[in-house]
Amino acid sequence: MPHLSIDMLTFGTLAIALLALMLLDRLPSVQNFHSFLNSLNSRGGNILILFGAGMYFFAHSMRVFYYLFEATRQGFIAQDNAFALMGLQFATSTAFGGAFGALLKTMTGETDSQRRNTDQPPTTPEKRHIPNTEPPVVRDIEVPKEEKKETV
Repeated sequence: MPHLSIDMLTFGTLAIALLALMLLDRLPSVQNFHSFLNSLNSRGGNILILFGAGMYFFAHSMRVFYYLFEATRQGFIAQDNAFALMGLQFATSTAFGGAFGALLKTMTGETDSQRRNTDQPPTTPEKRHIPNTEPPVVRDIEVPKEEKKETV
């Protein structure tokens, strides 16, 4: 039996599940699917997507790393193969690092000036009037005027 990667199994399983749902007439409505996509466009949905992407790229980085170890050990490639090292660098720094950095930025939060139009405004408690806490009123106080002295 040929070797199937995890990606082929994952996408194949999703395709078979979609086909089964179509045949059983159990697909979600367009409105339900639209609300699901809107939930992914929230901060929590972004964290979930970035977490999945980070773990996906991390797993592929480890696969590339161990594949290069094995290929070097068996003599298929030289230890200083530039293309293999560039592939490993892309997998570890660009792909995984980008997804993980975006995940950390999303989890740290944002200020009000950075808030997107799709996010819900923060809820603030109502301002309540507390009696006898009015600021003091400053009243005019007459200051005695100095008399001018005439000098000769």
